[in-house]
Amino acid sequence: MALSSPLLLLTIISNAGEWMYLEGLLQADDVAKQHRTALQALQKAIGLAHQPSSRTSDLSGTSPKALDVGLDTLGAVLMQVTNSYFLGWGPVQYHLDAASHLIQELGISSFKGDDFMSSFLLQRFILLDVWSAMLQNHRPLLPSGHWALQPEAMLDSRDPSFREMTGCPHPVICILSRICHLVADLGKEDTSDILRVAFIAENDLRLYGSTTGIHEKVQEQDAQSDYEILARCWYWCAHLLIQRRIYADPWSSRRVSETVYTLTALVESISSSSKLYQKVETFLCVLAVEAEDEVVVQWILKKNKALAKRTPSRTRDDIVGAMTARIRGKPG
Repeated sequence: MALSSPLLLLTIISNAGEWMYLEGLLQADDVAKQHRTALQALQKAIGLAHQPSSRTSDLSGTSPKALDVGLDTLGAVLMQVTNSYFLGWGPVQYHLDAASHLIQELGISSFKGDDFMSSFLLQRFILLDVWSAMLQNHRPLLPSGHWALQPEAMLDSRDPSFREMTGCPHPVICILSRICHLVADLGKEDTSDILRVAFIAENDLRLYGSTTGIHEKVQEQDAQSDYEILARCWYWCAHLLIQRRIYADPWSSRRVSETVYTLTALVESISSSSKLYQKVETFLCVLAVEAEDEVVVQWILKKNKALAKRTPSRTRDDIVGAMTARIRGKPG
């Protein structure tokens, strides 16, 4: 797909250049030039995608050429979201907003068919949307009532599988979306109503855990088990968000302490040599936002230092630095 799309190729070259700059292998001026070229191409593509002739409410009614151009543009936008995270929050929300509009205008949002690329890009957007909401504490763009955020959509059983592509079980991302929307509703709606809905979400999460065994320890440690551990990280991350951001449980409470202990142990069990190692930074950042004691702070600082050797990230550093300043009362 990238080789046949000048837009995607420019985006990949730009992202690669920024990684090379972080490793000291490329000059800042060269990186800036690549970045400008990629963003100019992306802005032009977004403009073409927004033209009335390319809009449709049904993916099946979109011409193959228009759909290919639209999917290339959407893919480039989502790549920019990920890249923005490594370089600082900056334009993350701008790119997510652009992706949301493209998904609507291409008809991908309402399409339930078997087109691989459309399904893959929708899944990628869902993950990034919820991920951004978790770390920045805001409402996701996609409504929690969207068909793709319902467990009965069974996106783990379709090709591509949501769990295989993202590491997060589909039922868990559905609940995480509900949690983020509930957190955004706090202070705007009756708290008792929110707590009743949160109770249902927590019950759904526990039911999923008990029926799948995802709440249990991984028995045998091997390469395949890293995927199981990653899924468990998402599961316990959802519990932590319910406990802290909706129920406002104290950090010192028994169930928060147990959740934090379980989540940190899971993160620690993924080896730095694993290809999934960098995936744990989502949970590291969530823990950094919530942490309130020196022991966990020290663990996060150590883990962030180890991650920085593999995947430098200004955003992760900023989140960890904010944690240090909040806990210790001085700049990180």
